[in-house]
Amino acid sequence: MSDDHIEKRRYPRHELHKSVRIEIDGEVVVGETSDISQGGVSIHAENHLSNDAFVHMHIETIGEMTGHVVRTSNDSFAVRFDPVEEERLRLAKHLKSMFEKD
Repeated sequence: MSDDHIEKRRYPRHELHKSVRIEIDGEVVVGETSDISQGGVSIHAENHLSNDAFVHMHIETIGEMTGHVVRTSNDSFAVRFDPVEEERLRLAKHLKSMFEKD
């Protein structure tokens, strides 16, 4: 791998396919996660969401999370989690139990 392609993410991503229910401006969007980290999640859904939109989500087995849309494409979008300490700690513990070996 060349030095030009260095991973710049703060948290490692983990492939995760779980159902997600997103509430945005009184509407409900249903989708599926494709990957997740402590910093955010990528979601496949048929609905198009606007960048910077605030979302409240329920991710299967993870629970309630909030965040802002940071990237969109035709059939997916990425959400950066809000820095709510309680949510961040709960997610970190959950991801550790799912993806790290003792």
